[in-house]
Amino acid sequence: MEEYGNLVLIGAKLFALDETSVNYYESNLTSLPAEIGKLILLKDLILYCNCLTSLPVEIGKLKALKCLHLSENLLTSIPAEIGQLSALEGLHLRDNQLTSIPKEVSQLSALIVLDLRGNQLTSIPAEIGKLKSLKVLDLFGNQLTSIPVEIGQLSTLKNLDLSYNQLTSLPVEIGQLKALKCLELSNNQLTSIPIEIGQLSALEKLLLRQNRLTTIPKEVRQLNALTKLGLSYNLFTSIHVEIGQLIALKELDLSDNLFTSIPVEIGRLTALKKFGFKGK
Repeated sequence: MEEYGNLVLIGAKLFALDETSVNYYESNLTSLPAEIGKLILLKDLILYCNCLTSLPVEIGKLKALKCLHLSENLLTSIPAEIGQLSALEGLHLRDNQLTSIPKEVSQLSALIVLDLRGNQLTSIPAEIGKLKSLKVLDLFGNQLTSIPVEIGQLSTLKNLDLSYNQLTSLPVEIGQLKALKCLELSNNQLTSIPIEIGQLSALEKLLLRQNRLTTIPKEVRQLNALTKLGLSYNLFTSIHVEIGQLIALKELDLSDNLFTSIPVEIGRLTALKKFGFKGK
């Protein structure tokens, strides 16, 4: 790629060196020039729906960058230099072909949203627990078999989506996520839930559809803010009487389990507006 005076050529477009926003999406872009590192005032780099397979290490020079949108490309890896983006608040990498993310991501102290949905990740680095500003972590549709215990260090996390993975268990440290409002765990291979789930005092939505659960811990009754509980397509034959203590619950789905009758405790859920109960 050539540099044209105070301009940088990206694909078929020229961008000024003092540019603060680059939008080049849905354009069949196959590579990003090293000269991208010249755009030191850049705050938004929007490159979704292209054909990128890699990123230049010079991307780490974009110290002012707040939003990096690389979803729906063909990326198989991310350079370690990504960790140098100290101002980055949103990192969007959904629907690529990533099998891992560099541990240097943990250096993104300003990061609020980390979207890794629809990749091929088999693990998450333990260093992820250092993301002290993170509020949204989306790992839907990967190949994760476990979650590092350091997940419990994400004290500001509000939304965690781990649906459509291969998880068989959860670390007890998940109970340390005091700010968590939404926990999505559907379509995994979970056979149990740690009792520490009851410590998630801010939790409003808990989705556990299509796992291998036969019971949920009694400590669920402590989730006073819970408004939606999804337990369909599991192996429940009964449910703890304590479920009747979920005073804020508005939606409960028990469909496609092994119940032979409706649990009488459901009658205690005075706020309930939507109830799913369909046998297999």
